[in-house]
Amino acid sequence: MTAPGGGELAFTVADAAAVRATHAAWAERGLAIAQAPTQLDFGYTFLALDRDGHRLRVFAPGAA
Repeated sequence: MTAPGGGELAFTVADAAAVRATHAAWAERGLAIAQAPTQLDFGYTFLALDRDGHRLRVFAPGAA
């Protein structure tokens, strides 16, 4: 049997405001947030987990 959470799916959004709005909506729906919104080398991002432990990344490339 394979351990849960073996992949990451990334969703690109328009800007940092869209990252924050998606984060708020997903947190309100009860998704586990593994990484709060933050600036990384590739852009502004956060990371949530689905019920199976798969990583769901939302990011705005290059956004500050």
